[in-house]
Amino acid sequence: MNKGMATSKRCAERLSDGSIRRLTEPSYHGNPIDEGGSLVTFLWGYDLPDLIARWAPFDVEVHRFNCASKGIVAEYSEVIVCKRRGESQLSKVSKVWRRLRPLPAALFRRRE
Repeated sequence: MNKGMATSKRCAERLSDGSIRRLTEPSYHGNPIDEGGSLVTFLWGYDLPDLIARWAPFDVEVHRFNCASKGIVAEYSEVIVCKRRGESQLSKVSKVWRRLRPLPAALFRRRE
């Protein structure tokens, strides 16, 4: 999910004739099998969990993970966990992420 974007934005769409219409300036992700990259078709905002829940019968959890001791301190560290509605147990992935939940920020402050 893109920081500061409350609402997702479509950047390109495929037309019925198979061609692609760009709705914004083209931007490309890296792609290990194509040096030209992959066209960005959506910029996902913080509404993504709500969109998933609307499109599919899932309850959606978003976990953000930062752990300096494991070298994981970055943007785009969200993990999205989807469960079929009505399931009472958390998924194994969700249980793991709850255990790895970030430690209090005070533990990572520099000491002078």
